[in-house]
Amino acid sequence: MEAGDEVLREEMERCRLDVGDDGQFTAAPDPAPDAASNFRVYFREKPEEYQRGMRESLGKLYRRFKLKKGT
Repeated sequence: MEAGDEVLREEMERCRLDVGDDGQFTAAPDPAPDAASNFRVYFREKPEEYQRGMRESLGKLYRRFKLKKGT
């Protein structure tokens, strides 16, 4: 991590799934967190910030790769 970096929350959250007749579904937070729901959805706080950070860090990572000559 570097100065000014922000830690963004990401985790699996318990949710309720509603499935339409066409098979498409929506996920909503489980209104009763103590319920026996076995469905979870991946939650990422501030997805735009996460995407920006990934683009920046992957660019830095890829520039550090070195190819061996002859490969």
